[in-house]
Amino acid sequence: MKNDLHKTFGEIFDGDIAALRKQLLEIQHIQADRQKAEEWVANLRFLDISKVPDLQAEKKKQDRRFALAEARNPLYDRRVPLREIPVTEREDDDGETEYIAVSWKWSELKHEVLYDDPELPIFDYRIKRPGAKSHKSSFPDPYMDRVIRFAQSINVSRLWIDKECIYQRPGDERVWPDDKERGVQIMDVVYGDSNFSVGLLTVELAHQHEVDLLSKLLQGHLFVDPENKDTPELRSEVDVMAVQMLILRILSDPRWSRGWIFQEDHLASSGMILLVPCSESIRKGRAYDFGDIIGELQIQLKDLRQ
Repeated sequence: MKNDLHKTFGEIFDGDIAALRKQLLEIQHIQADRQKAEEWVANLRFLDISKVPDLQAEKKKQDRRFALAEARNPLYDRRVPLREIPVTEREDDDGETEYIAVSWKWSELKHEVLYDDPELPIFDYRIKRPGAKSHKSSFPDPYMDRVIRFAQSINVSRLWIDKECIYQRPGDERVWPDDKERGVQIMDVVYGDSNFSVGLLTVELAHQHEVDLLSKLLQGHLFVDPENKDTPELRSEVDVMAVQMLILRILSDPRWSRGWIFQEDHLASSGMILLVPCSESIRKGRAYDFGDIIGELQIQLKDLRQ
């Protein structure tokens, strides 16, 4: 199969909308037998983060440790400790396990930081499958930090991340030949049955005025009549250009460039929560509930769509 992960739909089809439409029409006639996939999804694997310490507290400890070490030696080599995360056995899933399904754009992207050097993750994560040696995941450590902080904030200890919960590492096809195919076929159930789904954005909102404006926008406070969904009208004093630039900034995130993401957003329905990084100095206020995680904004995707 041709690897087109780095391309947009427009690049794949050379800007030819007719070619895209033709392929969509052809695809609708192709049906797969989902019986085995439905058996597969009845017992999922999860990442068990129940033994990971509180990352908000660990972050404060890390900052103090680095500050003290660098005061003694400016050339201090900042390293983070290893942390092993086990993968559960499929037999452990009783069908009622609470879990978070994670939606992210594959390929390791640099976290966009506007003014400061990027911070190190809290841990160097390793994934431990049952009966196997631990390995380094292609799911980036900073992403793992963010998802675990969110999970800890809502007291959920199981994560479903496609890269690790569907066995698809080199050589896996010999032992689990159908794992990837069955997992791909049944994504609707994986996301539909999740208690929460999170979509990871990487574009950071660094300014207080951006977050304040986003809060007002999400609540409908910028409109003459917030209840009028058919012909919404902005208030006369609203800076339209600022609103447009804010929306464009969020939509410029690389996450939106892949077709899989829109499927995952649709499958998760109203349960999809976007995690948007922000400056740690941001005051979130009480208008829109952005959550309590420092350096992170939680946005209900349905509110952003609205």
